[in-house]
Amino acid sequence: MADITLPLSVLVIPYWHTNNLNNMKSKTSMNISGVYNDSNINNELAPRTSTSVSAFSQSQSFSNLHDNMTHTSDSLSESGSSSTFLDNKYQSLMDLREKFELWLYSIRGQVTGNSIFQKLLFLDEFYDPSKERLRKILYFEDLFYSLEKFLQKILKPTIGLINSTNDNLYPYLMYLSNNNKENINNILLKEHLYLNDFIKEVQFLTNNMSLVNNNDNDISDKLINNLKRLIEMFSIELNDHFNIFQENQHKIITKWFTATFTQNNNNLYPKYILENIQKRKKRIDFYLNKKQLNDDDFNIKNILDTDFEFINYLSEYTNGIWQLKSSLNKDFITTWKSDKNFTTIPNTRLQKSMGYVNFKIEDCCKAISHDDVYNSSQMTIEECSHHNYESINPNNSLRKYPTYIHTAIFDFGTKIFRKRSLENCISVKAQFIGGQLQSFIQIYKTCCHVMKELTNDEPLKIITFGAKIFYRVDKNRTFYQEVKMGNIKGFLNNNLILNLSLNKLAKKMNKNLQEIVLKMINNQMSKPLDESNFGWKAIVEYCKHYYKIDPNEWL
Repeated sequence: MADITLPLSVLVIPYWHTNNLNNMKSKTSMNISGVYNDSNINNELAPRTSTSVSAFSQSQSFSNLHDNMTHTSDSLSESGSSSTFLDNKYQSLMDLREKFELWLYSIRGQVTGNSIFQKLLFLDEFYDPSKERLRKILYFEDLFYSLEKFLQKILKPTIGLINSTNDNLYPYLMYLSNNNKENINNILLKEHLYLNDFIKEVQFLTNNMSLVNNNDNDISDKLINNLKRLIEMFSIELNDHFNIFQENQHKIITKWFTATFTQNNNNLYPKYILENIQKRKKRIDFYLNKKQLNDDDFNIKNILDTDFEFINYLSEYTNGIWQLKSSLNKDFITTWKSDKNFTTIPNTRLQKSMGYVNFKIEDCCKAISHDDVYNSSQMTIEECSHHNYESINPNNSLRKYPTYIHTAIFDFGTKIFRKRSLENCISVKAQFIGGQLQSFIQIYKTCCHVMKELTNDEPLKIITFGAKIFYRVDKNRTFYQEVKMGNIKGFLNNNLILNLSLNKLAKKMNKNLQEIVLKMINNQMSKPLDESNFGWKAIVEYCKHYYKIDPNEWL
């Protein structure tokens, strides 16, 4: 019970699976060239309450906003029962969601809390929580209708209900097109550039239905990719906060889980929630007990699929593995620590930190891939160099990723602490959606290839495994995290010292990242960003090989 970790999907109420929507499908043509003729769509979606209350007031239950809608189970074929059964199945999720909503306001304030929570309202319309990805959208009308529902939910508290007519099927979309962004009293719509671009694309289509009638696949693919990107971006920020919520409000989570899952009544929750929880518990057992890293793993000069999979696991929140060290400061920097050892090497420590910077992810990628990034350390780095670049070999499973070896000697500037040596194998991986970079990771792991065995009089060799991971959350905003696991030897490896320095180092990383990105943007780096920087050479090769995209075009 103590180690239960809930997925973000537990907060998503899939309103696209409603009887309202399916009834409309039966009443309208729903083909690619048709449009809805039901002028009461917006009335059907309106809350029953007649008072004009903000849907996001702390005194207002979120469920009141949608109390007239019929929630369904995982699939329509599975339900086959009364609306009461369907309501009960999602009621427990609504209860937890309301607690998360109020917690957001308490720690982020009403304005920022609204903006974050409204991203969850977007997921309600476009996210499939059972598959944890964008839901299937077969019709343009489905897309138009769902976006209209989302806009109504976030705009109605300030501008009231606007009824649709035969001449204006999507009144909230039309309202946005007729008003300047500055006149819209909504932070999410004002500030999120990708969401604004997506809405403009849909507005253009609703005003030019001939494009829809022609069923232009290119337009459809572009819209789907933009939706996928928004789902990814919104999920990242929501996950960041939901993880903190689970750690801060552990008693609420335990009480909710006990009430929901221990009554042996699967009518109280969608089945995919329990399946997800069980899957997460199996992963804990696998990595903690069956797949521990050993000395051999820190001697090879290759980065494997299993390394990326393990880092992805460590980057996630897992109750019982991670403990929150600090969070929710004005810089949105969060630090986590763990007392678990995922290796056979004694005294291996595990930490991670994360935050946000207001830069394009491409600029972050360029800066992190430049050799100058190593000059931002708090310690003096001696003999820092790169060796043995190895390209991708499609015929060798050990060479799926470009790799190179980074060596360095760290001097702490005092005779009290001996110097440390570092020899890491480094590689990269990236994800693109519709030809645009969505995330990238720079992973590193101790190896033994360049440096000879050190004597007792020489620096202590650090054992380390970790990664810097970057995610796009808007055009000019990036979420990052660094996961670090290792043993730096001696007194400096003491848990107390590491935990005391964690917050300081996290703030330093955020500052250094911003400084080096600015240097990159302002062309103040010590040398050009070319293939003499092995980090950049690796990301260019990876993107060209797997995506046919050349990052040099970002320069």
